[in-house]
Amino acid sequence: MTKEQATARAKRLKAKMTTKGWKIRVSDNIGWHYSIHNGYITVYESRPGTYHALMGDVKDGFGGLAVWTPIVNYGKNPNEVVVRTLNAAKKYVEGLYSVVDEQFKLLGLMGLKNN
Repeated sequence: MTKEQATARAKRLKAKMTTKGWKIRVSDNIGWHYSIHNGYITVYESRPGTYHALMGDVKDGFGGLAVWTPIVNYGKNPNEVVVRTLNAAKKYVEGLYSVVDEQFKLLGLMGLKNN
């Protein structure tokens, strides 16, 4: 794929989004790749007509912790994929809070826990 093709595909993907604020990213890494991102979430076209989204801890950027990588949602509608990814991330974080709180209790350290 050429840079121009990747840019055109990224523009088509961005046009499908029903929310505002999406930015295009086109990069060269042993070939041209594209995605769109908004805040902490990035949407990719996995295969023609199939999308997935990932979240991390770097706003509008590459790298950082791809915390939600194990929770990849694929689908034909990128907007639905974003919502499913956000819901999965929220559920994952809530589960982590529960585990951490339980560990504070098991250790008898609830008085030392930062809220």
